[in-house]
Amino acid sequence: ATISGASAGSVLLLTVLRATTNVALRESVASTGIITPSGHVGGVGGVAEKLHVAKTANLHRCLIPSDAYAGLSRDGSIASLTHDVPLEVLP
Repeated sequence: ATISGASAGSVLLLTVLRATTNVALRESVASTGIITPSGHVGGVGGVAEKLHVAKTANLHRCLIPSDAYAGLSRDGSIASLTHDVPLEVLP
């Protein structure tokens, strides 16, 4: 899979951490979010679609920015994505 764009910042950070610290990362985890200049994970667009792709790819855990989590919780997107397949969404 191609990793590109600002929303891949969290994935790239996790990849660098894995390479430099030998910390094991589960392959069943997806992540999205920009890395801000202050080092925080910032919001991105299309999170509901990204969660749908993760579910389709049989991933079991997704790390998303907390502001996106709050928005998806309000509109019911998380519940609709996780009702029939175990997909844990973590802010």
